[in-house]
Amino acid sequence: MALEALDSSTFGEYIKNNDALILFHKKLCPHCAVMATVLGKVQPQMAGVAFASVDSEEQAEVMAAAGVERVPTLVAVKGGEIRAHFTGIMKPAQLVDWFVNA
Repeated sequence: MALEALDSSTFGEYIKNNDALILFHKKLCPHCAVMATVLGKVQPQMAGVAFASVDSEEQAEVMAAAGVERVPTLVAVKGGEIRAHFTGIMKPAQLVDWFVNA
């Protein structure tokens, strides 16, 4: 699964225009790779939800703007705003419930 890569020039518009799950990660983080796999598993179940990623090492200003301090962190976006943060690893069913209730 390819996640749309966001940076400081695209992050704000993406938030305004999408209900989304955004994964904040870094390239050599094994837990980040696990969460990317989990996102790939839930994506078919979540029609209408966009999926994106932010590389924490390259986009420190986006991390600060989103209030993210550690990776992996998932950010739930609904109605043009960030509704929830989750740092760590979730199972697919947990992720879906978390997003629905965000």
